[in-house]
Amino acid sequence: MHIVRFDVRSIDLTPARRGHLLFLTDECGNVGVGEASPLAGYSPDDAVECPRALSSVASAMDHAPEHVAEVDAWLDRLRQIPDRARASRFAVETAVLDLISRRANVPLSVLLGARGDACVAVNGVVGGSGDVDAWVDEARGLVARGISAIKVKIGRSGDFRRELHELAVVRALLPHDIELRLDANGSLGANAHAKMTDLSPLRASFIEEPVHGDDLLALEKNRLPWAADESLVDSAFVARALEADGCRAIVLKPAILGGILRSRDLAERARARGKSVVVTHLFDGDVAHAASCALALSLASPLACGLDRHDAMKLPSPHLTVPGFVTATARVGVGAAA
Repeated sequence: MHIVRFDVRSIDLTPARRGHLLFLTDECGNVGVGEASPLAGYSPDDAVECPRALSSVASAMDHAPEHVAEVDAWLDRLRQIPDRARASRFAVETAVLDLISRRANVPLSVLLGARGDACVAVNGVVGGSGDVDAWVDEARGLVARGISAIKVKIGRSGDFRRELHELAVVRALLPHDIELRLDANGSLGANAHAKMTDLSPLRASFIEEPVHGDDLLALEKNRLPWAADESLVDSAFVARALEADGCRAIVLKPAILGGILRSRDLAERARARGKSVVVTHLFDGDVAHAASCALALSLASPLACGLDRHDAMKLPSPHLTVPGFVTATARVGVGAAA
């Protein structure tokens, strides 16, 4: 298909964070939308690089693939997007997939393989503010909203023993069928294995990133398995993580992995090795969230996904209309969220 117009616009996600929307217009007047909103300290690229990378692509693009199966290889040939520009690659890919979706008049999730009635459970987050005293009330609020999986962010208070006690309180009040997960963001340090052993009676499904990178791979197998998240930004780490006995799951963030299709490929590789898959956002905007929802819906039975509404989203999401679930929508493409 021919691209006749290419626009980049800045957006304010929060007072301290900006992103960029990419608009591609084809020869029939269809508009595909993508989003590049890297997160400082987490993404391999940054908000300054994104408009430069996207403008560089604009100068070289006059056509795009007609079919989903052609998109990934086409992106690999775009030398204007270096490997570290993961958010920009995600934006270009999403905009092209959005156009393909619109031209076919098929929702993006269905285009990627989802059934029209597909749904995926959503996990909620406790401890985002670091206030340990608020954990119980936050957990109760999530259960009241129909959330079936709760992730508690630990390590922010600096007092592991206090957090361990409060986690036991949270676990005791949760209904038996509510799944508990932990997320340490690399905070457990040199005593990670011992701390994971202390955490294991909580019956958490796994702990995300107790430590990072090579330290994660060096952990001895524990009763509490771990999940790889931010360390997956390193492609050399990925292959080793998929073979690690202690790894229970991988957390897919398309905005740092370089897009939906790369994330789908990683999901297939992980499942072939017996690992579970979670899809989540990067606290980015409405367009990126809609694309991540489409990815989650296209995967067969992922674990509850981190796609709950958050503060950077400005519009109602067509995927979050059923409490506790991401559902497929009859709307075509992701641009409906723009």
